[in-house]
Amino acid sequence: MPRTFILAFSLLGLVLLGNIIPLICHLVGGDGVVLFLTSAASSAVLCLAALLFLLGVYSLTRRYNDLLHCLAEKVLSVHSASSLDTVLQVVAREACCLIGANLAVLRLTVEDNHEQARTVASLSDRYAAWRNCDNGLLEQGLCDLVCQTNRPARLTQAELEVHPLWSRARDDSAQLPLRGWLAAPLVSRSGRNIGLISLSDRNVGEFTAQDEAILVQLARLASVAIENALLSRQLRQADLHKDAFLAMLAHELRNPLAPLRNAAQVLRLRDDPVTVQWASDLVDRQVEHLTRLIADLLDTSKLTHGKVRLQCQRLDLVSLVRTTAEDHRAELERAGLTLQFDLPASGAVSIRGDPTRLAQVLGNLLHNAGKFTDAPGQVTVRLARTESRAVVSVEDTGVGIEPALLPRVFDALTQADNSLDRTEGGLGLGLAVVKGLVELHGGGVSVHSAGPRHGARFDFWLPIEE
Repeated sequence: MPRTFILAFSLLGLVLLGNIIPLICHLVGGDGVVLFLTSAASSAVLCLAALLFLLGVYSLTRRYNDLLHCLAEKVLSVHSASSLDTVLQVVAREACCLIGANLAVLRLTVEDNHEQARTVASLSDRYAAWRNCDNGLLEQGLCDLVCQTNRPARLTQAELEVHPLWSRARDDSAQLPLRGWLAAPLVSRSGRNIGLISLSDRNVGEFTAQDEAILVQLARLASVAIENALLSRQLRQADLHKDAFLAMLAHELRNPLAPLRNAAQVLRLRDDPVTVQWASDLVDRQVEHLTRLIADLLDTSKLTHGKVRLQCQRLDLVSLVRTTAEDHRAELERAGLTLQFDLPASGAVSIRGDPTRLAQVLGNLLHNAGKFTDAPGQVTVRLARTESRAVVSVEDTGVGIEPALLPRVFDALTQADNSLDRTEGGLGLGLAVVKGLVELHGGGVSVHSAGPRHGARFDFWLPIEE
């Protein structure tokens, strides 16, 4: 039953009761004895008023129960979606159906990256021309207001027309026309905004407070479903990474075995000094490779479980950087690379840290630069000082880094080439170890690259101790 009739019945019942009650009070005699109404008409009017009032209350309750039942069905539909894209599409579609709107737009922002926000729309035939449009589906100003405050917003058409955030965009031909507006934020379990869902062009009339309450509830439930879908996708990706890592680990551990076996067989057949020296060098290189692999595995495990203990002391970072880089000069020169320094000409840069672990950090960066720089190339080590920080940079002229890989380059198991036939070894753990050790020192890391074939620069900073 439409709400207009429900309210009419309820008001009529209240009016009738309001007229009858004074009449009863008026019929109270002067001696205090109540004079009962005996006319059939008065009794009938009283019964009719009560009946109409109860009918209005019942109809209103029935409508709310129907809405709650419908909301529960929509929630089941959302949670049954198998992927994140499906969840977003189902939420947008069901929001239109539940409230009765011709337009629903959902924006999902993950990790505060608004430039890569995902937008999904559910449009009726009235907006068919906009179904293939990526831009103009959301008015940025109004959406930002909802996302920043994490509060719902409801505007009638008249309010929308004079709203300063909408009036600047309504004359834009690329902007989707709106007829009233209702929006609710998507909020994560931690209270962080992850987007919003907005509706426009209600089938009948303007959006109501009840519509707002329903959309807020749907947004809360949708936020849970979206987070679950994100977690499920992360778990699947982690499982794929685990399988790839195990295959890579087996490959990397197997590779040194063949040269070691060959060296052993050659030594059995020939024992002249030249052969012994060749075999000794080969064994030394392969053992060094295995040692680095195992050390990275152990360090990653310790960092993950918080078992790394620093032996901190006051030290001069300039001296540590120069000594560590010089230790890697021979390795770089064997690869056809030159090592350059850009260090403070005078004065020490005092920090508090573990010299062994900081040498490991710089060593990992130099080793990484050597792996991904072809001869002839150059590796430059810089140290700069600000008021509160010391920044160490390792820059190379190597293969560079794809822009899509930059945000994940310090994650464990991340490599530009994950195929088993790649030319460079390693498990993709070295940079993760760098990040973990630097953060234990109270510092941070960053990476910069203009893209493939433009080299890369890795920075880490540490707090200065006066």
